[in-house]
Amino acid sequence: METVMNEIQSRNNKTLSSYKVILGIFILYFITKPFYVFPSGTLQIGDMLLLAALSLSILVNRLKVRINKFHHSFLLLNLILISYIAIINILWTIILDESIYKPTLYYIFNFLACLLVIILYKKVGDRLYKTVYFGILISVLVQTVLILLLNGVSVGRDTGFFNNPNQLGYYSVVSLCLLIFCNKKMYSKGPFFNSALISCLFLALISLSRAAIAASILIMIWYILKHNRKIHFTRKKLIWIILTSIVIVTGFSVLFDSGSSLITNSDIYNGFKNRVIGKNIDSDQELSNRGYDRLIMYPQYLIFGGGEGAWWRYNKTYEFHSTLGNLALCYGVIGIILFCFIIISVFKHNKWEEFYLFVGIMIYGLTHNGIRNTLIWILLALIACDVSEQDE
Repeated sequence: METVMNEIQSRNNKTLSSYKVILGIFILYFITKPFYVFPSGTLQIGDMLLLAALSLSILVNRLKVRINKFHHSFLLLNLILISYIAIINILWTIILDESIYKPTLYYIFNFLACLLVIILYKKVGDRLYKTVYFGILISVLVQTVLILLLNGVSVGRDTGFFNNPNQLGYYSVVSLCLLIFCNKKMYSKGPFFNSALISCLFLALISLSRAAIAASILIMIWYILKHNRKIHFTRKKLIWIILTSIVIVTGFSVLFDSGSSLITNSDIYNGFKNRVIGKNIDSDQELSNRGYDRLIMYPQYLIFGGGEGAWWRYNKTYEFHSTLGNLALCYGVIGIILFCFIIISVFKHNKWEEFYLFVGIMIYGLTHNGIRNTLIWILLALIACDVSEQDE
């Protein structure tokens, strides 16, 4: 009997050691995620690390993965959506005699990322949130330091170590959401957390992505209001806040009016002024450039979807620059409904506590297609893990 117990204990110790390695690889995934070595749309170093972590976790489990009821529902909804996406893209590949099945691989990869999150949570519990938190925290701080030291800040749109500035902007928004959510699970705040939040805002700012800047600011405002709603301001505190605000606003006004070279000659200010403040936007042209006119001009695709590709059908050479718009055009009302089922299943059990984070990401998604980004699916899986405890 003692021998059996020793064998079980030894096996558990080996499993625990294996999961420490897996969590270490998962942290490395977040750190290396922003480093794009290969062309966009192909596996990057971080993606390879994520696949390695998943493979190792499945091997440690001896190809057996046990999940609870809510996790099963979450993964099943994802599988249904992926299956529908695969069917639509394969059918249009046959009809058009043109390969448009590649986007399906992105959704499959993101499903695997969700599966990894759920497997890890099943084995290590809330330690997973700590792992993701430190992975993202290190990642955004490293990006900020490296950009400042190696690239500097220019008047143009900064790409960081991504292939284009929109990728940097979206990374900053989703990283901000991951930090806020995981920090809540850790019940801790500190200088590193605040520094990471500032870094996310900085990365959004230097990307000069209007959508990323707007989304980040709104998420931060919502976060501050949400977590300070129980604070009661005394008359003395209100007076200090008002006086401080007046001093800050007056100070900035004086600096701008006097043409202070410290501000007006800075690359960040000039880039922000040219790209965000000083750009004249024709709303109709902007909607057309993003692809929203396709929803009106090609209604035949809005029920089942036209597949994700072959953009020449719309007299364009690029995809629909909208997350929900792209889903509607490529996978129709059915695709939108399936995606909404996933979102509702996650946030309904969460009592919609973190829904504002998703809203912020969707604000970015009004002008960019972010549905294929792995980090947003990791965020959804983490929230699904959190709320599933009541459904064990």
